Parts: sequence; C-alpha cells; structure tokens
Amino acid sequence: MRMLGGIGQWLTEKIAASRVRELPPVLLSQQMTSLITFHFVLRPAMNQVPQAELPTMEETFTQNFLRAVPLV
Repeated sequence: MRMLGGIGQWLTEKIAASRVRELPPVLLSQQMTSLITFHFVLRPAMNQVPQAELPTMEETFTQNFLRAVPLV
C-alpha cells in the first residue's frame, strides 16, 4: 500500500509540474502498473509458445507509458 501511495504522490507532483496529463493519480497509477502486472501473469505462459518473440519489459513499458502521459 505504501508503494501505491508513493507512486500517487510522485504522479501528483508530476501533474503539478505539468510533466504529465492532468488525470486522477489513481488512473495514472493503474496505467503504469497494469501492464507490468499483466506481463508477470502471462509471461510464463508466453514462454511456452515458440513463435512468440517478447521485447524487453522495461524498455517497452517505459516507452509506452511515457508516450501516453506526457504533455510534450
């Protein structure tokens, strides 16, 4: 719970500084963490599919989040 509070506070600071869109911090937190959660749930199953090529999680999720929420 502390981690989510910390993420919410961090996002609130970024909103105030006009660095991310003015959306509710809960929604932004969900956007940021849901893909990571989904990844961890499905990654073991995807490893069983030989033709599935999965990009690195860190790079992909970071790029997608930064494209979705910044103002500039």
